[in-house]
Amino acid sequence: MNQAEELDLVHTFLPGRSARTLLLLHGTGGNENDLIPLGRELDPNANLLNPRGKVLEIAEIVEALKKSSR
Repeated sequence: MNQAEELDLVHTFLPGRSARTLLLLHGTGGNENDLIPLGRELDPNANLLNPRGKVLEIAEIVEALKKSSR
């Protein structure tokens, strides 16, 4: 088991042809694949690492609160 699996970190990692790694961080509503094209545009040779955030969306919180009040 690697460290990402231990942390339960959903991510996309695309190997490149250089030792550089770009860490791509998306905002709310994005996912771990949204910034891959931008990363390739910024540095076509870099490794790309794009993790999915662990922040709950407002709709998920509201739904959880509704279920808990039943």
